[in-house]
Amino acid sequence: MLDFKKDMVSLSLKYPFIKKVMIDSESWGEMCVSFDKMLGEPQGYTEKYIESKSGSMCFQKLCVEKLDEE
Repeated sequence: MLDFKKDMVSLSLKYPFIKKVMIDSESWGEMCVSFDKMLGEPQGYTEKYIESKSGSMCFQKLCVEKLDEE
């Protein structure tokens, strides 16, 4: 997921008109877990924190959100 994060920053810088990227639930979970590991937090911390705030993860000015697959 580290490459994904870097790609989102690059995408935001290269195409500032792209404002939101939607990813599936599985990838969202993997991304949140990778942040938990990086921050030394228990698994689930990042996802709960994001849900209590805006519900998206921002890279520069590009927001990544979980696609509700119902």
